[in-house]
Amino acid sequence: MNLIPAKFQVMGCTVEVQVRSAEEWGYEDGVVGIYDPMRHKIQLLQADLQMMEHAYFHELVHCVLHTLGREKLSSDEQLVDTVAGLLHQAMKTAVYNKGK
Repeated sequence: MNLIPAKFQVMGCTVEVQVRSAEEWGYEDGVVGIYDPMRHKIQLLQADLQMMEHAYFHELVHCVLHTLGREKLSSDEQLVDTVAGLLHQAMKTAVYNKGK
């Protein structure tokens, strides 16, 4: 199951999620995702699904913290990555009850 949406909303703003091929990727080596708060966009480098999902949750945490005005927390990459990993695990292992 792919956990990467095409778009979502945060505080009434639609955030678009785009997956870019290596040829389209314009960022430095080692960067696999980026959140652009001015354009309300997350871009992910195309890779294996597990890596892209983790990068998506990482950028989602940046998005949420930025939206909350918590730029100092958002700049703490270790915190962001840990929270992203926990969210990714929770969503990947979630079991839902079937509705009636």
